[in-house]
Amino acid sequence: MKTGGDNENPTSNVNPAVMQQWNGYVDWLESKGMKGSPELDKGDTGFKMMEQYRKENPSFKLTKDDIGSIQQKLQEYRDFSIGNIKENKTKISYAGREMFYKDLTPEQQKDVDENYMGKIKKTSIDKFPGQFTTSTKFSSEFMSKLNSREVAGRVGFNPIVQQPAPAATNPRFSLRK
Repeated sequence: MKTGGDNENPTSNVNPAVMQQWNGYVDWLESKGMKGSPELDKGDTGFKMMEQYRKENPSFKLTKDDIGSIQQKLQEYRDFSIGNIKENKTKISYAGREMFYKDLTPEQQKDVDENYMGKIKKTSIDKFPGQFTTSTKFSSEFMSKLNSREVAGRVGFNPIVQQPAPAATNPRFSLRK
């Protein structure tokens, strides 16, 4: 399954089924103690782990050609999630206090803007399944919105959150319904 290529929008083929496969792979990495691990950045370890997963899970169709599109869709997912926060549709637990974005100080808002899902923000489209790329799974909410075509191809669209988004990768804050 090649999701990238010469398409005008290479993420258009990263549909919920592809995201489910990615999530399964990340779950498997976590069971091996490798989710988001810097070890994945060494040599071609990231690709070797994908191949090992494929041997254990023959229905896994993602290839190294798909990683760039996955990375782009993860960045869209970050934009979607932070958009919900900024629109005050999701509370964020910041430094142990649950509040809406509008209730944060300007310094706290800047911290959220710069560091929420920080590993995804740091991910470049390098087409390599390293520590930052494998640190995050897609939420069922994001996949559901894509399925209903409310979000498809529209980065920054902020529908009302119906279930909590996943916790941020930064321990200073997490999301609350």
